[in-house]
Amino acid sequence: MRTTSLASMILVAGSAALLAVTGCSSDGGDPNVNRTGSTSMTGGSTSSGGTGTGGAGTSGSTGGTGTGTGGTGAGGTGSGGSTGGATGGAAGSTGGTGGATGGTGGATGGTGGATGGAGGATGGTGGATGGAAGSTGGTGGATGGAAGSTGGTGGATGGAGGATGGAGGSTGGTGGTGGGGSGMTYDVTTGPIMLAPGEERIVCIDKKLPTTAAIDMVKITSDLTLGGHHLVFYKSGATAEVTTPFTCQTFRDITSGTVPLFIAQKAHTELNFPKGVAYAMPAAQMVRVELHFLNASAAPLSVTGTVHVTDAVAGTVTDHANLMFYGNTRIAIPAQSMATVGPTFRKFASAAPKIFGLTGHTHQRGTGVSIELAAAATGTATNVYTNTDWAEPPLTIFDPPLLPTAGQGFRYTCTYNNPTNAPVTFGEGVNQEMCFLWAYYYPDMGFDIGLSQ
Repeated sequence: MRTTSLASMILVAGSAALLAVTGCSSDGGDPNVNRTGSTSMTGGSTSSGGTGTGGAGTSGSTGGTGTGTGGTGAGGTGSGGSTGGATGGAAGSTGGTGGATGGTGGATGGTGGATGGAGGATGGTGGATGGAAGSTGGTGGATGGAAGSTGGTGGATGGAGGATGGAGGSTGGTGGTGGGGSGMTYDVTTGPIMLAPGEERIVCIDKKLPTTAAIDMVKITSDLTLGGHHLVFYKSGATAEVTTPFTCQTFRDITSGTVPLFIAQKAHTELNFPKGVAYAMPAAQMVRVELHFLNASAAPLSVTGTVHVTDAVAGTVTDHANLMFYGNTRIAIPAQSMATVGPTFRKFASAAPKIFGLTGHTHQRGTGVSIELAAAATGTATNVYTNTDWAEPPLTIFDPPLLPTAGQGFRYTCTYNNPTNAPVTFGEGVNQEMCFLWAYYYPDMGFDIGLSQ
């Protein structure tokens, strides 16, 4: 188990959500980016050796073949690099025996084809006695075909033909945009928003991800400017984009189609999923970014929040993850008093979850969060998380993951100190309080939510 200083985060799935809202402390029921692929393709290398001619093959699908003829020697005629295709042909095997004068290089190579092929493995061997080299090798096609991954490689040793081999295609083709398995990162930004001195605001936007196929999120990061209390990234239930920030409430719609994916409470937060594990996101999914900011300064403050979502590389994901989200909203802290909420028990909805991340959440009156693996609200338990820093609660990463036994769940307790002259109750404001936990787990058995209220 390792504990990072990451701020608390939430990840959930939008399908097969499991909802359990109870009225007691113990619940034993089961519950806009473009990408360009541009790979240059290079033709064969300059030939060297005896009398034969030998510009190397081009990396295009159909390269020009530069050919020359040996002069008066006894040897035959060395051939140039062969035509490139899906796989480039082999260069001439043996150069001619040198004569008095070398042949003239081919005048012009052909145009590059659709896909750059690999060059011939071995160039021709030079003749024993070289004549004079030809003046110029053939010129390759001007442009390679679309998306050739690797230019062809010329032979190691050519004959003594033209001084320059043909040039391969200059540019690869352009890839598509927004496809699944791309390994690309997509950004969603809210702001800038201007806050007056002392102003506190919670605002949201709803925006569609620019993806044309389903993606597997393997990394989520966020950036908050000065004044940020938290950022929440949701899978939104909205049907139309609203890119002008509007007033909203934290977690208000989580039981009606808008579900939290990630939460952060410091300037930079980063979540990397375990190897082979990802969160599945449908194509063109609508998402929401919520910002909670407080300007504690005496001057106006411009605030901004950004979420970066990274797609997996195709073929690297073997499991999908989801989230457990538990909380107790029965909070009433008298003035000038200390208080405890819990212990509250919630049995896991999944029979055998593999839990790889866990964090707790309170506001500024919180003095501690304790989370245990247990089988009931009372009795023996194993502590798996303790935090006393409300401002930057750590995300505890379990590697290997926690493996609860059948029938277990989380038992959690929150403690508070209220030094003010007014009572403190549950709410989303900085002067109100919360008692939440969320945990990342796999394999995906749905969003496991349990609220005691």
